[in-house]
Amino acid sequence: MAPAAVLVFGLIVYPVVYDVAVSLTDAQGFGGPGQFVGLANFRAVLGSTAFQTAGLNSALYTLVTASLRVVLSIAMALVLWQLRWGRAVLFIALFVPWVFPAALSAFAFYWLLSPPFHTFYTQWVLDLRFGLADTLGQDLWHVGAIAFHDVWRSSTFMAIFLLAGLNSLPTEQLDYARIECGNGWQRFWYVILPMLRRFLVLGLLLSLVISFIDYTNIYLQSGGRITWPLVGTLSYRTSFFDGDTALGSAMTLAQLPVWFFVLWLGFRLFEREPRSAPVREVETSRRPEWLNRLLAVKERIPVAPRRAQWLLSGRTWPNVRRRLWLGLRAAAIGIFAVFPIWWIFLQAIRPVEEDVYGNPFWTWAPTLKGFQEALEDRPIITWLLNTGIVLVVGVAITLLVSVLAGYALGRLKVPGRRWIARLLFASYFLPQPMVLVPIYQVFLGLQLDNTLLSIILLNQTLTVPFATWLCFSFFEGLPPDIEEHAALEASRWQAFRGIILPLSWPVIIAAGIFAAGVMASDFVYSGLLLVHNDVKTIAVGLGIIGISLDEFDTITGGIGLAATPLVIVCSAFAPAYVKGLSAAMLEGS
Repeated sequence: MAPAAVLVFGLIVYPVVYDVAVSLTDAQGFGGPGQFVGLANFRAVLGSTAFQTAGLNSALYTLVTASLRVVLSIAMALVLWQLRWGRAVLFIALFVPWVFPAALSAFAFYWLLSPPFHTFYTQWVLDLRFGLADTLGQDLWHVGAIAFHDVWRSSTFMAIFLLAGLNSLPTEQLDYARIECGNGWQRFWYVILPMLRRFLVLGLLLSLVISFIDYTNIYLQSGGRITWPLVGTLSYRTSFFDGDTALGSAMTLAQLPVWFFVLWLGFRLFEREPRSAPVREVETSRRPEWLNRLLAVKERIPVAPRRAQWLLSGRTWPNVRRRLWLGLRAAAIGIFAVFPIWWIFLQAIRPVEEDVYGNPFWTWAPTLKGFQEALEDRPIITWLLNTGIVLVVGVAITLLVSVLAGYALGRLKVPGRRWIARLLFASYFLPQPMVLVPIYQVFLGLQLDNTLLSIILLNQTLTVPFATWLCFSFFEGLPPDIEEHAALEASRWQAFRGIILPLSWPVIIAAGIFAAGVMASDFVYSGLLLVHNDVKTIAVGLGIIGISLDEFDTITGGIGLAATPLVIVCSAFAPAYVKGLSAAMLEGS
């Protein structure tokens, strides 16, 4: 447990203590705590109109995006679950938005919803855009682009989570639900949704954190151009742009009660056991006659052929209209998931001269000029190598320490192990601005600023908590006799290496893909600590939204070069990702 504890708590406990100390002083800049002023900063924060506005914005943004992502993720997961033809293609389409770096995919949404950049925008779209801007503020359109990107990325991420849950539902219970429930909606509401509770709660909790991380990323990428504040961006601007670190620390700490409440509620919903109702035998005489005949037929057919299975389940043969409707929904989901990425790659091969044709969704004369210019005008190869180092080394460290810590918590009966696992998971919910100022000072003192090692270490605070919790849940649920039999002939290490580890590969792959998706999307840490071109990652090097328009195809070419290897590698492990989530969430099954 020591490596995980040092990496996570060592990089978080000190910043939290430091922020508490700074918030009680009048500190300015990065020189450290100033004169003690007590709770004056907290009174100023709670009485600040700007903080109240940011709090309302945060609540509104969270409510709208969370509602949309839950509805969309459930709908997408159900369609993918029911689909038979083309299921693998649609699954990869939903998987790609998560592993595609958010710092790069945000580029597509920002420019797609920023008229009049493209000539295909019709006059009524422009009128709508400027009319809303006049009514609700000039920043509304940009915030809408960020929210759209957030819903797009988080809903596909949650859909994969829910698919893992749907794949694990017991077939017998679903068959009986088809008999007992009057329609598909009752089946979903009373049977499927309660059994998906754990997957839905965990996916929603993770997506909330990812949502605020992505918003802060895009805020920094735009150079603070987005002035519509959330609490996180307001505290970052107060600390780094205005230099009022004491007030910024107080703003950051003021968020914690809300996050702790959300986390407490999530744990309550996630860990609560389903209520058990007393089992009552149903008398045959009180059943409907048609149900008695159906059950009698079912008992006489041990293994029903496919046609009989459809009849016994209370359904008729799927007609053409039902198949067509399912296919149309699957096609719409695929377009929703892939279109922004398709648009990025299209702009990389589409000459700028074709803008006058008014159709940015196709090209008549594709060219590789964008990729060539990306390689010639900037050290793209260096940035790609740096990104590769951060991902490979970072994911390796995450898996090593998470598997060790998860095994210790799940199998070695550590005192207070469940609370340790909860604290590790809860550390993922600490706002990033809370860590930045004190850790930046520590790295300056250790001369780790402007190094890839600093980013690799900081990323562990975003990946190790969830990966450890995932491994802990899996190891805790494994039957103890697996190791008890092995202990007769081998040591614990031999049993772990030869038996436990091979059983754990799906969970390890799931943790690794999650870590890769988080690390590839980081801009907050790398944007602050990586300054020189020779150490920048691809997201920081491209600068994304703040780039000038005359380099549009060059930037999209660089994005394509950066994202393609990661998408291909992660997609190859996509099926194991779903299996690993199912195994961990079902406690070792």
